[in-house]
Order: sequence, then C-alpha cells, then structure tokens
Amino acid sequence: MALSWGAPQAWATLLGGVAAVAPNAHFCRATASAPGGLQNAVEMIADFIKETAASIFRRRNDLIAPMASPCWTWKAMAAKR
Repeated sequence: MALSWGAPQAWATLLGGVAAVAPNAHFCRATASAPGGLQNAVEMIADFIKETAASIFRRRNDLIAPMASPCWTWKAMAAKR
C-alpha cells in the first residue's frame, strides 16, 4: 500500500516541523535581562491563563493551568475560522 499524501497531511507535516524548530531558534536567543517581543507575548498569555484558572478554581491545584493551556489554544484557533 502506497503512502498517499494530500494537502492536509502536507500542511500538518510542515506546521509540525515549524513548531518543532521555531521555538528552539527563539529560545537560544532569549535573555532574562532584556526580553523580546515574542517572549513578552508568550509570558503574557501564560500569565493570563494562570490567573484565569486561579480565579475560577479557588483551591490550589497544579494541574488546572496546564490543562487549560491546550483548551485556550484550541478555542483561540477555532475562533479564527
């Protein structure tokens, strides 16, 4: 059986490669003394998710914010359609 590639598989592979390589290239240049624009944006999003999860769930739970991150990303991606 031959492997049949269509446009969705090609896009998924391309975006997966970009998602694997781009953060590594950026993180090598990141500094603690003078954060760049992308680093600020990522930190703002992470803080937003953490604060929102803390305001909804009053008890301390270290799993809520990491579980909320993919849900927030999925919602943000779905809203653009």
